[in-house]
Amino acid sequence: MIQALSSNWIYYITAGLATLPEETLHHIITCKEWEALEHGEIGEHEAVQRITASLFLPSEHERKLETLFYKNAFSNFGVSPQAIDLGSQVLQGKAWLQGNARRLVNQIEGSVTFEDTFSQFLIMEVTNDLSLLRLHPHKDLETNDDVRNTMNVAKKWNYFLDKPVGTTKTFPPDVDSTSYALLAFTPNVGVDDLLDSMLANRNGDGLVQTYWDPTRPRVDICVLTNVVRVFYKYDRSAEIQESLAYISEGLTSGTYMSGTRHYCTPEVFFFFVSQLVAAHPYAPEIQSLRVPLAKALASRMGLYEFEVTQAELDLAEASQAKGEKYEAYVPEVDSLAITLRILACQSLGLRPKGIDQDISRLASLQCDDGGWPLGWVCRYGRSKLRIGSRGVTTAYAVKALGTEAMMSAQIMNVAHLELNERPHQHYGHQDRFIAGVAGQQLSVGQP
Repeated sequence: MIQALSSNWIYYITAGLATLPEETLHHIITCKEWEALEHGEIGEHEAVQRITASLFLPSEHERKLETLFYKNAFSNFGVSPQAIDLGSQVLQGKAWLQGNARRLVNQIEGSVTFEDTFSQFLIMEVTNDLSLLRLHPHKDLETNDDVRNTMNVAKKWNYFLDKPVGTTKTFPPDVDSTSYALLAFTPNVGVDDLLDSMLANRNGDGLVQTYWDPTRPRVDICVLTNVVRVFYKYDRSAEIQESLAYISEGLTSGTYMSGTRHYCTPEVFFFFVSQLVAAHPYAPEIQSLRVPLAKALASRMGLYEFEVTQAELDLAEASQAKGEKYEAYVPEVDSLAITLRILACQSLGLRPKGIDQDISRLASLQCDDGGWPLGWVCRYGRSKLRIGSRGVTTAYAVKALGTEAMMSAQIMNVAHLELNERPHQHYGHQDRFIAGVAGQQLSVGQP
């Protein structure tokens, strides 16, 4: 029926399907072009052109009509309505990412925007799309080859792409940004030396500290999780067991529930740990995290409002006693937090109560331009001002909803095919759709 997904699919899908006049719809579904489309005699684009020409439809109706054909066609392939709707949203999200490629900035809560490295590595990990990244602050025409060459050599990364914003005038490189660079990419040069440098930056308890700066002896359980992920990825897991034990203890005790020094919500911790567990199914010390993580996730699904915790009140009081300006933070479950807990469940193969509610809520949060609203990625350690990113939220939402579309798609069985005498190659079209919305084939840019 559909020979290929045309290059204009994203454009057509973003137009949405609005209500056409009743007489127009009647003409469409009874005309010979529609019948020819359903019998696979012509493609969807040719059918649209013929019908719009015969009806003298304006261009906006042509786009809506093509979306109508898209939904009808994939319904005939046995794809569930939910998968079709989510697939449309995924394509819109990918279109937004492509339209903002190399311009995916962060925003400080109630303040200015700036560019960083960390969020770009987050985006790269879930999209595998080099065309979205900008890693040279003073190079406007950065190419995919430029990014590849930059990332081929392991190095310490600073959170800020250019000058620090919202903090001290000088800012040291950190192990979180550096770790995520090593997770999103696999450099050919310098990895072991860089990991040695991380080990040399441990405190007296054997925990890797966040900054390569002796004047900032910080430890964050979310940051440590990414460090552990890196050491396991590069086959040096034996050297990072103290940090792994700290993560295990924290997961069990729930000390992360009001967020951590640098992260706003526990969902960030859930996601990072879930990626560690999913990546190492045969490491018993890692798999021991699966059950407590599943329990923690189950307690959060479908929840959106929280009260300030006693821990936050105590921190606020202590900070004020030191003369520091600090207000107790109420963890906000925004679009990114919802996305992260969905992704964590998907990574672990879990389907807890409340996940369908979360998926529906995430889908409902999509903006008119195809992206998702600002989600809080992290926060400043001292001021607690949050740092948000539409790019990260949209990339992760696309991944989560794409995976859900793939899981909910109803694959036609062989008996149904034989009964209807449909050609076997229809599987290919359906698989192309499913893979595309799940982010496995229809990427917005090839690396």
